[in-house]
Amino acid sequence: MPENAAIVELFEELLVAAASRRLPGEGPVVALPARDKCSRLVAYASELALSSLPANRTAAYEIATRLVELLDDDDVIVATADFLLSRLGNFPGRGLLRARHPDRSRPWTISLLLEQVARETENSVETGGGQSELVTDFQRAFADALRARAALSVSAPTSAGKSFVLSMEIVRRVIAGAGSGRREVVVYIVPTRALIRQLTLRLVKQFAAHEHLSIPVRNVPLPPSDPESSIVYVLTQERLLTLLESPEGCPPITMLVVDEAQGVRDGARGILLQSSIEQTLSRYPEASVVFASPLTCNPEYLLGLFGRGSGARLLEEHSPVSQNVYLVSPADGAPDEVIDVSLLRGSKRLPVGRRTLDFPYGGSGVVKRRARFAAAVTSEAESTLVYCNGPAEAERVAQELAELQTASRALSPALEEFIEFIQDHVHPEYPLIPVLKRRVAFHYGDMPALVRSRVEDLFGDGTIRYVACTSTLLQGVNLPARHVVLESPRRGSNEPMARADFLNMAGRAGRLFKEFHGEVWCLSPERWRDPCYEGATLQEIRSAFDDVIASHPNVMLDALEGSAKGDARELGEAAVGKAFADYTSRGVPIPFRLDMEPQTVDALAAVDRRLSTLGVRLPHSVIARNATVMPDRLQALYDDLASRDLDECLPLVPYEVGWYERLEFIFTLVDAVLDRRAGEQYKYLAWLASRWIVGKPLSDILASQVGRKRNEPRYKGNVSAIIREVLKDIEYEVRFSYVRKVKAYCDVLGHVLVERQRPADAHSITPLALYLECGTHEPVVMALLSAGLSRTTSLLVRDVIRVPEDATTEDCIRELRTLSLDRTTLPSMCAREIREMLGIDA
Repeated sequence: MPENAAIVELFEELLVAAASRRLPGEGPVVALPARDKCSRLVAYASELALSSLPANRTAAYEIATRLVELLDDDDVIVATADFLLSRLGNFPGRGLLRARHPDRSRPWTISLLLEQVARETENSVETGGGQSELVTDFQRAFADALRARAALSVSAPTSAGKSFVLSMEIVRRVIAGAGSGRREVVVYIVPTRALIRQLTLRLVKQFAAHEHLSIPVRNVPLPPSDPESSIVYVLTQERLLTLLESPEGCPPITMLVVDEAQGVRDGARGILLQSSIEQTLSRYPEASVVFASPLTCNPEYLLGLFGRGSGARLLEEHSPVSQNVYLVSPADGAPDEVIDVSLLRGSKRLPVGRRTLDFPYGGSGVVKRRARFAAAVTSEAESTLVYCNGPAEAERVAQELAELQTASRALSPALEEFIEFIQDHVHPEYPLIPVLKRRVAFHYGDMPALVRSRVEDLFGDGTIRYVACTSTLLQGVNLPARHVVLESPRRGSNEPMARADFLNMAGRAGRLFKEFHGEVWCLSPERWRDPCYEGATLQEIRSAFDDVIASHPNVMLDALEGSAKGDARELGEAAVGKAFADYTSRGVPIPFRLDMEPQTVDALAAVDRRLSTLGVRLPHSVIARNATVMPDRLQALYDDLASRDLDECLPLVPYEVGWYERLEFIFTLVDAVLDRRAGEQYKYLAWLASRWIVGKPLSDILASQVGRKRNEPRYKGNVSAIIREVLKDIEYEVRFSYVRKVKAYCDVLGHVLVERQRPADAHSITPLALYLECGTHEPVVMALLSAGLSRTTSLLVRDVIRVPEDATTEDCIRELRTLSLDRTTLPSMCAREIREMLGIDA
C-alpha cells in the first residue's frame, strides 16, 4: 500500500475501530471514522483494487470488508463492497456478502456492470464434463498454469484454495484422459495420514459431481485390479515408496502432486519426502509434477531441487480471507484482570485498547489462561482453535474449556452418536467423551483416524465450538476457525515455533465463504522465547538434507559416532543414509560449495572419509530404497541374515505355525542391528503389533492395556495417559518406526535370497511392513482401506459384506453399493463414512 501519510493514518484508524469491536471484556470502543473519511477510503480502495501489487489488493479488500461489517445498514457501502470484491476477483467473498445481504440492490452504471460480467467470465474455469467453477484470480492463474506447464511450483497463503484447484485439475485431467483413451495415474503426496481422508473425500465428491464414480481413488499402495484403468492415489511418502517397490509393479505415474511441499525441510521426514520424490521422478521422468507450499519466497527452489529447473513458479501473497493478529499482554501496574491489546500491521503495533476481563489474566496458569481467553472471545455462532504444545496439554485445555461451558439440556443427535461410537469402539473412559458433551474437543495426530476426522467434521459444521489442537494442523489438515489462540507455541522437541509454522497456523483463522476476517490472539507475547508473530510474510524453503550438507555436517558426524540423541539422531542418520545412497555408493564424493565456511568444508570432508570406509557391499538399489537408514547397519543386517538359515528368517502370515515367534525375532533383530536399541521393549511392541495386524479392534487393545496398567504406580490411575501412550505406540512405533525397519529387513532379506538362487521367494516375501502400517493382513480389509475407509469401519464391514477372501477393492465397492446400510448393524458413523466414500450424500 503506498505510504501516503494521510491515507495510511485513515486506514489505520479504520483497522483499529474494527479491531476494538472484537476485543473481549469491558472497555471503551474506538469511534468509527467520519462518513466523509469512509468515502475517501472507498475511493482509494477502488484504485488499489486495480493494482497488481499484493499489498495494494489486500488493502482494498480490508477497506471494503471492514466498512461493510461496520456499516452494514448502508446500501451504498454494501453495493460498493460487492463491486470491489468483484474487481478483486474474490468471488467467495462476494458470495458471502450477498448471502448476508440478499435483498440489497446494486445500483451500478452500465460500465460497472460490464466490468463485473467480464471479471466473472475471466474467472470461470472448466472443471471437466462441461462444468465450470467461478474462482479467485489466483485460482484462475493456478488452473491455467497447471494446464500449460509440465512442472510447476506454487506458493500461496493457507486459505488461498490451492488444494481445491489441484483436486479440480486432477479430476479434469483424468476425465479428459478417459474420453480420449489416455491412461492417467496420479499420485498426490500428503505429509501425514491425517490429511489423506480430507483429500480423498474431496476427489470422490468431485468425481461424483461429474458422474465418474468409476475412477478409483485409493489410499493404500496396491496396483489397480484393471491394469489399463486410470487411478488416483492419495499417499504419504512412505506409502509412495511402497508403491514404487510393489512386487506386482507400480503403474506408470503420469502426474505427481506434492502438497505441503515445504515438508522437505522437516528433519528426517523431510529427507524421506525428498527421497520418495527423487525416486518417482527418476523412474517416471515424463510425469508432470506440481509442488504446493504456503507463503514461500522461493518456490522455484523445489523445481531446481528435483531437476525441473525449466518449470514455472507461481507466487501469491494476497489471501481471500485476512487475519488480524493481536498481541495481548497484562496491563502494567493494573489488576490481573486488565489487559492491553495491540494489532499488528506489518512490523507496526497499533494500540487498540485496554480491557477488563472477568478472570485474572495475569494470575492464571497457562492452561487456564488459554481456555478462559478462548471462551471470552468466542461468540455463540463462532468457532475457536486453541494451539497446544502436545496431546496431553490439548486434553487439559479441552477439559478447562468444557468446564467453562454451560451444560446443554440436550445433546445434538450428532454428538450423541459420536459419544456412543467412542464408548463402544475406543474406550468408555476416553477423555474426549466428557468434553464433547460441552461442544469441546481436542485434536492430535495419534487419535484414532475415524474419531479425529469426525472432530474435524463436527467442528466444520459448528456442532463443536472449540478444539484444542497440536502441530498436526501445521501439516495441511483443513480445519479453519474464526479465532486462533496461541501462547508460547512450540513444535517438536520443545523448540519454539518457527515463523513459517506460525504463518501456517495463523492462516487457519478465517473460514472462506463464512467470514471476511479471522482473529489470531497471541497471549503474553513478552514471554515467548521466539517472537514468531513478527517477521517476513514469505519464508525461504531449503531441504533438510541440503541444510545438513551446507551448514550442519556435524549432525552426520555425531550420527556416525553414535553420540546423537533424539531428533538430532533421526536427522543425522537419515542424512547419512541419503548421502551414502546419493554419493558414496556411486563412487562420487559429497560436493562442496564455494560459499561454505572452512569448518563446514572440513566437517563434510570428514563425513566423506567416514562414509568411504564403512565397508558397505550391498548393491546401490538396496541402499537407495532405504536411504534414511544408516548404510553400515544395513550391511550388518545383511551379514547377520547371510549367516542364517533363511527359511527361519522369512516373515510369516498371521496364524501360520510360529508366526508370532517369527515376528518377535524380526523385531529383536531390527532393534539390535538397525536401531542399536537394547532391552526387551520389543516384547511389548511385538505383542501390540501382532494384535494390530490380525485385526483386533482398537477398543480391545486399549481395554487390555488399561486393565493391565491402571494400577501401576507410574500411571496413578490416569486412564487418559495410558490411552495416549498406547495410541502413540501404535502410530509411531508400529505404524512408522517398525514399518521403516521391517521394510529394510525385507529388502535385505530379498537380496540374500536372490544371492542364494531363490528369486521366487524373494519376490513373494510376506508384506509385513504393509500389514503393520494398515493394521490388517486380510485382503478384504486391505481392499476396504484402499478405498478410503478407516480401519474401524473396514473391520466391521468385513463381517457384513459377502465377497471372496481375495476380493479386490472394486469387488468390495460393488458389494457396498448393493448394501442397505440402514438395515445393517453398522454404527451410524461407519455408515456415513461408507456413503462419503461411495460419493453418496450422507
